[in-house]
Amino acid sequence: MKDNMITVKSECGACRGTGIFRGLAEPEGVGVVCLDCHGTGCRALKYIPFTTRKARNDVNFVRLSKGKFILSCGPAGETISYKEFLNGMLPEEGKK
Repeated sequence: MKDNMITVKSECGACRGTGIFRGLAEPEGVGVVCLDCHGTGCRALKYIPFTTRKARNDVNFVRLSKGKFILSCGPAGETISYKEFLNGMLPEEGKK
């Protein structure tokens, strides 16, 4: 892990901070120790704080993405230079 990693505690979403989980498999009046938080009621969230956008040396041009799915991935729309992107410009849809 990096030295600038920050850890904060967040309420466990599975047990809603109780440390005890009750679902369909537990008999009435019985709870089980939450598997997500191990009974603590919290989860550790780790992240690196954002300070500035990092540059890439392997990109010359920028386009919009078609999407995240395998059949609809790849570039789409207008092409702009990477320098224009770094200066705050974004490509537009529909232009080629």
